[in-house]
Amino acid sequence: MRVRRTLARGLAAAAVAVLGAACGSAAGPSGEARGTGTTAPRPGQSDVAPPPAASPSRTAGPAGRGPVLHSVFGDTGFTAQVVSANTSSALPGIAAPLGKTTLLVRLKVTSDPVDRTSKAPNHLILVVKYPTCGAAPDCWHTDGGARALPESDVLEGLHMNSVPDWFGTLNANTTYYKYVWQFVPEGTDLSAAQFCSQQGAGKDDVCIPLGPVEPFHGQIDPADLASS
Repeated sequence: MRVRRTLARGLAAAAVAVLGAACGSAAGPSGEARGTGTTAPRPGQSDVAPPPAASPSRTAGPAGRGPVLHSVFGDTGFTAQVVSANTSSALPGIAAPLGKTTLLVRLKVTSDPVDRTSKAPNHLILVVKYPTCGAAPDCWHTDGGARALPESDVLEGLHMNSVPDWFGTLNANTTYYKYVWQFVPEGTDLSAAQFCSQQGAGKDDVCIPLGPVEPFHGQIDPADLASS
């Protein structure tokens, strides 16, 4: 009787040992199933990692704001749209007279119609008008103008294909960016100012709202303000 009990106990212990070994071979230290080292996706999840997001590429220059001005210069046409308007007395290469600050206007310019070559507008036919303008030459014309840069140069930071402020030509189907500036009395309220182009031969100027004017902060490439 005693021998049978001892034999039964031995067989039970052996069975437990075999079962434990089998479980140990199928489970890791934490009880998770061993396999290829991958975790099965949860419901609603994909086991394929999403591709990395592509970095955005800029294909267009700064956008204009407000309406587009349509004007005629000599016997050809052009359009102009204000991109920005800022005041500063410390722009490189531009010395505002005492008591005045420089109003720097950036324009987006094309020939009009856009599929034609046209004369580039120079600063002498452009002007910013505001309610407190004094007698000429305060609001007669802008005081200076830079070369017009094609959009491709602006995007690449180049100045290879720019058009001079004087006697320049706008290529067809090409967008340009151009700075003009005008000296205005310090503290002038420019909230109702207009950007205008002369039409000549006794015709009224054509104008569009200048839009918000803010103090200029940061830096500007002196080459962007070169006129020739």
